[in-house]
Amino acid sequence: MSSSPDPDARIQSLEEHQLFLERQIEDLSSEVRSLGTLVHTLKSQLDHERDRLSKLSDSLHDKPQPDQH
Repeated sequence: MSSSPDPDARIQSLEEHQLFLERQIEDLSSEVRSLGTLVHTLKSQLDHERDRLSKLSDSLHDKPQPDQH
């Protein structure tokens, strides 16, 4: 008899590890998609605020300033 591990047990262990890694990949992929959505939402909000501040700044610069006498 050889002292090497049982090949069937080794294969089963590797298959279980593969399934574990596949679940990890699925979980990480889902998290990446969620982060992508979050980044898109934050960028949209940032663009909206930038536009709003730009319009506010323009309106402040367009107003005639009272004379400082």
